[in-house]
Amino acid sequence: TPLRNSRRFLLWNLTGMVLSRDENTYSAIEVEFNDATKHRTMRLTDHYGFSMAALDEAAVLFASRSNHGNPSTVVYRPLASWAPNSDWQVQL
Repeated sequence: TPLRNSRRFLLWNLTGMVLSRDENTYSAIEVEFNDATKHRTMRLTDHYGFSMAALDEAAVLFASRSNHGNPSTVVYRPLASWAPNSDWQVQL
């Protein structure tokens, strides 16, 4: 969605929502789940200018467009507690 009140939805589905907030000097991402008993809210700093996201019960995926000579970036983060530090990213 367009930026409004320094916030923008990257995704809203039956699993939850992904929101981008402009904090003046950086952007922050919040991932909130409709069923808070399964997953806690995630908050992270956005270093890539994410413009889209995907979310299901297994993982969250973020993507940014190329800009100012920087390549597009895709970041995958699994949600399973047994899979810490198994994030990955690729630049296109």
